[in-house]
Amino acid sequence: MSFVVVNININYKRPSVLNDELMISVTLKNIGNKSAAVNQVITRKSDLKVVADADVTFAMVDNNTGKAIELNDEIKKILGVIPVYKKLLLIMVYLLH
Repeated sequence: MSFVVVNININYKRPSVLNDELMISVTLKNIGNKSAAVNQVITRKSDLKVVADADVTFAMVDNNTGKAIELNDEIKKILGVIPVYKKLLLIMVYLLH
């Protein structure tokens, strides 16, 4: 099984250049039976300006059949933790070299 992005909508707000340090926060929007959606906000660390935001929908797919499968209770529980910490849960810092 794999998670596969099935839809992504990105709004580019301002440029980011080589060596910018970016922070990415992720907030769960919803969990369905076969897919879930998150919102991502990408912020430049040096001035805290948002460079982009995105809504990303993903599904769990059976690697053998290529078909979406239902998200089981364990996966839903793991994904359900995201709103508890709101945007602070999954802040990741990427160094672009």
